[in-house]
Amino acid sequence: ADADPGFTLDDFLILREIGRGGMGIVYEAEQRSLGRRVALKVLPAAAALDPRQRARFLVEAQAAAALSHPSIVPIFAVGHDRGVDYFAMQLIEGRSLAEIIRDQAGPGDDRGERTSPREAARMALEAASALEHAHSLGVLHRDVKPANLLLDQQGRIWVADFGLARLCSGGDLTQTGDLPGTPRYMSPEQAAGGRVLDQRTDVYSLGATLYELLSLRPAYEGNDRQDLLRRILEVEPADLRAIDPCIPRELATIVAKAMEKAPDDRYQSAQALADDLDRFLADQPIQARAIGIIDRGARWSRRHRRATAGAIAALVLGALLSTLGMVLLWREQRKTHAALIEARASKRAEREALLFTFAASDQVAQNALAVIAESRAARARTDLERDRGFLRKALGYYEQIAERYDRDPDMGLVVAAALHRIGFLRGSLELPAAEDALRKSIRIYTTLLESEDDPRPAREQLAFAHGDLVTLLRSSGRLAANIQCLESLETIRQSLVETAPDDPFPLTSLTYNQAELAELLDELGRNRDAESARARLANSFARLIELKPDDARACNGLAWLLATRAEASPHDAARAIDLARRAIATNPAAGAYWNTLGAALYQAGDLKAASTALEESMKRRSGGDAYDWLFLAMARRGLGDRDGSRRLVDQADAWIAAHPDHERTLKRLRDEAARSQAARSQGEAAAR
Repeated sequence: ADADPGFTLDDFLILREIGRGGMGIVYEAEQRSLGRRVALKVLPAAAALDPRQRARFLVEAQAAAALSHPSIVPIFAVGHDRGVDYFAMQLIEGRSLAEIIRDQAGPGDDRGERTSPREAARMALEAASALEHAHSLGVLHRDVKPANLLLDQQGRIWVADFGLARLCSGGDLTQTGDLPGTPRYMSPEQAAGGRVLDQRTDVYSLGATLYELLSLRPAYEGNDRQDLLRRILEVEPADLRAIDPCIPRELATIVAKAMEKAPDDRYQSAQALADDLDRFLADQPIQARAIGIIDRGARWSRRHRRATAGAIAALVLGALLSTLGMVLLWREQRKTHAALIEARASKRAEREALLFTFAASDQVAQNALAVIAESRAARARTDLERDRGFLRKALGYYEQIAERYDRDPDMGLVVAAALHRIGFLRGSLELPAAEDALRKSIRIYTTLLESEDDPRPAREQLAFAHGDLVTLLRSSGRLAANIQCLESLETIRQSLVETAPDDPFPLTSLTYNQAELAELLDELGRNRDAESARARLANSFARLIELKPDDARACNGLAWLLATRAEASPHDAARAIDLARRAIATNPAAGAYWNTLGAALYQAGDLKAASTALEESMKRRSGGDAYDWLFLAMARRGLGDRDGSRRLVDQADAWIAAHPDHERTLKRLRDEAARSQAARSQGEAAAR
């Protein structure tokens, strides 16, 4: 069962044990004839007595030997010595993703440095490419998991352990009742004991591995095997962005598609998954789309056909009974109190059905509007005309809903939602009365707040309606009205924060709101009000950092505020430096965080360090922009480089002229740079 150091198998001298599992023991060994170190996988003699165990072991060697890919561990030799089967592989110096995840999820100071989402995506891309190569040669891995993905010292991913692989040319060595694979990473079809598996099962397992690498927790936790298999079949994993909002939405969407329950809903090949990961890393639009409520409901129905059929039958029967009851009530003039109760129940059921119908159609329309908005800039003229046709049809639908239920007090939420969509669509089509519809929607939502048992849904929709009104007012240049709307929106979002103080999402939305309000107040010259808004924003960032100490966006936002306020104190600058460095530690690839660090170091008077940080920002952002150049101009001016400083200011002026939407944000910074140059010029003149 075990081999001590110094034991030999044929040409191999065993040095130490690396690890062991159900398919054998892996040793580090020396191939004496070639003088190289290898990983030697051994099937002990006792296990070899089981024909299926020995056949699986040989299939693993055969499968791996048939593959030649930069990310698949190659086989050097296969042999049999004194009743022991073995094969030698390349020795990978590094760690498995399982070890990396365990280190990063460790407690307190034991926690390792977090893998960034982009780095995790790169690893998954390499693994997907390797799996595509295996699939193209008819090899299914069937046990993709963090423990079988190795990261070497150069940062390359290696796919290892084809012990459960299936070859198209050979039979399946599992028996009826066997579940090949590790339960936590099994695809639903594996968990169900399916005998027909294809490449999409490896796609699912790689998606589950990427999920765990991003969230530092498995998609399905627990040690009860049967319960784990049941949840894989029936329960959706938690939304990645609900676990960590810093995970990019596009990457979370890619993982969700890879882990779809039905194979037909997943990426159809490992190459398709690799292509979308490549698009994400290149900052290009991905092919996968987030799944809406309607689609999820349809997919749930497919998985629970019996329950769905029963529910539909119950609904149909309920509708028939309701209709019959209404006829009888009309004929009998509501003779009894029991009949009156039944009528009210039927009315509630009808309204719930109407609400469901509206929610379903509204979700479909909202998904279509999101797709149109995301791709409008790149669409052809014929596509844009088709989009406008869809917008007009959607507008007609919502106008019918609003008119039909306008006087029904029980349908207030539907009417308010329909008016909200009408305002948005009229604004998109540049039609009149968009603002009127949005303001009427806001009035209804405000009234509902006082009458609803649970006012939070109405308050959330009220915030969204205010947000669309802000967008409409901004596009028309009505700054004063926009500020008034933003102030109302801030009050609403603040109340949402207070009702859920431990939830970071309302607080994150509040910070966006307060940042835009401060910018508009600056533009109108209301400096005192702008400073008050920035102070509230700083407080919101601080509270968000308390909830999520590793929230890089919040750390960077508060650091930027502290570093760029006109009355920044030395204490503010020191705190800004600390926060900016925390943001960089979480995501060192973000050039904007280096820019904030440079601004903070400049305010602290460390001009050399500021220049270094700003140059790093420019390097990570393809040469940078005016945010880098203005601070770097001031720093270089302070270091005596007047010509370089002047060139940077001119470069920044040209950039601002080409990006007028940034003009108000950069105005204070540009003025400070001008004052800095003027003051130093006067000082030099006085010295002369």
